[in-house]
Amino acid sequence: LFSEIFSPYFRDTTSLSLQMSPLAYEKAIDAWQEANTKELKVTKYVGLKDIADQIEKLGHDEQELIMKPPRRGTLGPLKSFFDKDSDQSKAVEVLSEFGSQVKTVVELGGKRRTFIVGANAQNSICQIDIGDEVQFQEGIPVIGSLNEWVKSIIDEYVGVMYPGLEVPT
Repeated sequence: LFSEIFSPYFRDTTSLSLQMSPLAYEKAIDAWQEANTKELKVTKYVGLKDIADQIEKLGHDEQELIMKPPRRGTLGPLKSFFDKDSDQSKAVEVLSEFGSQVKTVVELGGKRRTFIVGANAQNSICQIDIGDEVQFQEGIPVIGSLNEWVKSIIDEYVGVMYPGLEVPT
């Protein structure tokens, strides 16, 4: 979003193009590869039949199916969802037919992260949904909790990029 808004201003001011590529989350995700999957979510788009309902609700409804393992159980490590021969990957392939997105919620050291997996994920490594630790008020994220969540992601990047150094964030 920043790039989309800032690029025209930058081009008009400097006559140069601005290219912004996302920082690969791949190294930071390595620690999460062994994390246990606590939930599997399938999000399904549900269009409204009457156009007036769409205007009134400003869009569409979504249904979400959440699957959890038995108590104190796990659905397997995150990395198993990327292994084409695993049961988890095969399950995601089947579930992808029933929704627009399949997400895994993994837990590591008391922290939870949500990763988009399956055929509909453009790049699972870079797509991280807002975690449960972000609070919402009337559907809008509370800025303080959103900032804390973003800071935890930045801390992960910094730890991977500058191991052993205390870089302030």
